Amino acid sequence: MNKTVVELDALKWTDYLDPDKETLEKIASELSLENRVLYNCLDTDYLPHIETYPSAQFLILRLMEPQSKPNANSVQELTTKVAIFFNSDQIITIHRLPLTEIFEVAKKIQESMAENKESTTEKLTKSKIISFFYEQVSLGFDKPLTELEFKLHTLEENLFSKSKPKTFLQEGFYLKRKASAFKKVLKLTIELLGKLIVQADCQQEQFVQSRDRLERSLFYAEDVYDNIQLLLNLHMS
Repeated sequence: MNKTVVELDALKWTDYLDPDKETLEKIASELSLENRVLYNCLDTDYLPHIETYPSAQFLILRLMEPQSKPNANSVQELTTKVAIFFNSDQIITIHRLPLTEIFEVAKKIQESMAENKESTTEKLTKSKIISFFYEQVSLGFDKPLTELEFKLHTLEENLFSKSKPKTFLQEGFYLKRKASAFKKVLKLTIELLGKLIVQADCQQEQFVQSRDRLERSLFYAEDVYDNIQLLLNLHMS
């Protein structure tokens, strides 16, 4: 297990990489939560959502799996989750894999602190730090969706090719499932943002760029999905 602590004036961020059971129980005690809440955050099937407790709130986001297999086509295979627990004075993040996105969040925090040391507390609020995580989520879909679009173009060429590969149908359904998984995560992540604004007192203006990027990615994912479905229908007819 690795632990990283970033101390701010009125807020502390602690990041845990692959914590053991004892550490989870310690975090639960610190946040006045039941142990099961911390155990549940390790569930691989968790989708983006928020839970509210008297002493803290619990947020799940899904980032791109850093080492997904070439044939991955489900939410669990394509993405990995990060659990974010927060209250008025601290943020705790938990994840099972080393993630470059965590490093990027830490980098953004350091940059914000350097901009104006005298107003660090004002700039680095709970809402601002959570917005950094959202930014990383939104950026992560660019490359996989570009790759998916390229594979769609290849599928289109194969449909009208005289030497259409025998695996055309299998490849088509694989790409369709992949696009469907991206659609699901993107929709839930966008819906979650609205709940964050209301339930977690996050500032909407801090999430505008991330929301725009997520909605654009959802448009591409839906477009790829629809086009793959059309190609499969043409092939089967």
